[in-house]
Amino acid sequence: MPGQSKIWLIQDTTVIDTRSGSVVPHQSVVIDGDKISVVGAASDVVAPAGASVIDGSGKYLIPGLWDMHIHTADVEDTTKAMLPLLIANGVTGARSMAADCHLESGDCGEPVPAFHVFDGWRQKIASGEFVGPRLAGSSYYTNGPDSVEASAIENPATAEHARGYARLLKSRGVDLIKVYSGMYREAYFAMADESKELGLEFGGEVPLTVRVTEASDAGHSTIEHAMGFLEQCSANEEVQRLKLIESYDRPVDFWHALLELAEDVDEQECQRVYAHVAGNGTWSVPTLNIWAFYNGIRSQRGEWREDPNLKYVPRGEVVIWERLEEAYFGDIPDYKRVMQPYFRKMFQVAGDSYEAGIPVMAGSDAGEYGVIWGFSLHTELQYMVEAGMTEADVLRAATLSPARYRGQEDLLGTVENGKLADLVLLTANPLEDISNTLAIDTVIANGRVFRRSDLDELLRNVEAYSRSTREEG
Repeated sequence: MPGQSKIWLIQDTTVIDTRSGSVVPHQSVVIDGDKISVVGAASDVVAPAGASVIDGSGKYLIPGLWDMHIHTADVEDTTKAMLPLLIANGVTGARSMAADCHLESGDCGEPVPAFHVFDGWRQKIASGEFVGPRLAGSSYYTNGPDSVEASAIENPATAEHARGYARLLKSRGVDLIKVYSGMYREAYFAMADESKELGLEFGGEVPLTVRVTEASDAGHSTIEHAMGFLEQCSANEEVQRLKLIESYDRPVDFWHALLELAEDVDEQECQRVYAHVAGNGTWSVPTLNIWAFYNGIRSQRGEWREDPNLKYVPRGEVVIWERLEEAYFGDIPDYKRVMQPYFRKMFQVAGDSYEAGIPVMAGSDAGEYGVIWGFSLHTELQYMVEAGMTEADVLRAATLSPARYRGQEDLLGTVENGKLADLVLLTANPLEDISNTLAIDTVIANGRVFRRSDLDELLRNVEAYSRSTREEG
C-alpha cells in the first residue's frame, strides 16, 4: 500500500494553475507530512534529506478533485468500496448529500447510517485507518408529507416543525441541510430563516413551491441538478408549476409534466432569472452526469448493467439501483427516448446559467442508479465541457471552486506553498482535453501517497469485496 515516507519530492513537473487556467512547467514540489512545503523552479529546489522522489517529467500536477454531490450507503459498502474508489480516481474530497438517517428506527428508505457514523469515517480517514477523501455531509432529504395535517419534525409542513428540525440537525452535527423538491413553502422559508440563525448551511433541490430567485434570496447555498430554473422561466409558470406539484407522487405524470415544461420556456425570462441568482452568488451543482445517463442518445434503459466498472459495485447497491429504475421509469416505455428533449434542455440550462455568471461546482450524483463513484466525476467533467464550459473552468469547478465555496481557499484548490497535500499527478494535460483527468499516475490525499501500483491495488481490493457480496447474495 502507499509509501509512508514523511517527505516527498515531485521533481520537474508541470503545475496547473487553477486560478488562471495556465501551465507552469519545470516545477518541483516538496510535500512534508500533510502539507506542501515548497513549490519552485526545478533548477532551484534541492531534494530534502530522506525524501522519496517522484519523477514528474512529462506529467501534470493538479489539486485533488472534489465531487460535490455523491451518495454514501451502509457502512461496509461505503468504507470498503465507495471511499477507496474515490481515491483511486483522484477524488480527494467529496460531499455526501444524504449522510444522516436521524430516525430512531434507522430506516430512511435506503441504507444511510446516522451522522455520528459518517463523522467516524472522517476521523478514521484522517488518522489513516481508512482510505478515503475529505468528506462533508448533509442531512437526509428534507421533504414534505402528504398533507399539512401529517406534518412532523422530520418531515415538516409547518414553520414550527421546520424550525425544530433545523435545530435537531444542528445538534446532530451535519454540515448542510439537504432540501428536497417536495418541501412545503411555509416550512422551507422557516427552515431557511432558522438555518441562518444557527449558522447552518441550507441547500439542495429547490422545492416546487418556491421560485428559484426566492430560494436564492433566502440563502439557498447550492442548487442541485440545475433544477428550479425551468419552472420560473416558463411562459406559463403558474400552470406548469401546479402540474408538477399535483403530479409529484405519480412518476409517469411527473415526467411528462417535466417534458411539457422543457417545451414552454421563455429564454429572455431565463436570462433575468440567471442574472438574479448570479447576483446573489448562489452556487450551481448541475450533475449533468445523471441527465446524460437518462438521455436515450447515450444509453438505453438497463444498459448501465453492461458498464465494465459495475464490477466495483457491491450487490446491495445494484439491488437498490434496479428498484429505483423500476420506480422512476417502469411505466414509461422507452422513457429515455421519450424524455430526450427535457434531458437536452438541462444541458442547455447548465451551460446558459454558467455563461450568465452563476458559479458552478462539479458533482456527479455518484450512487444514483448506474452512477459509479469516482469514475463518474470524470464523466461529469466531460459533460460540463460538452455543455459549453472551458476545460480550465471545468477543472476549476472540481478544485478551486469547492475550496472557495467551503471557505478553505487558504488550504485547498491550488498547488501552492502551505496548502494541504491533496494532489493528483497526471500523464497528460487536462487543459487540452478534460478527459485527461483519467490519466492518473499518482494521488496524494492528505499527504498520503498512492502511486499507480497502489491505486491498482485499491481497485483490485474493491473488486474482490464487491464480488464477495454477490457470492453471498
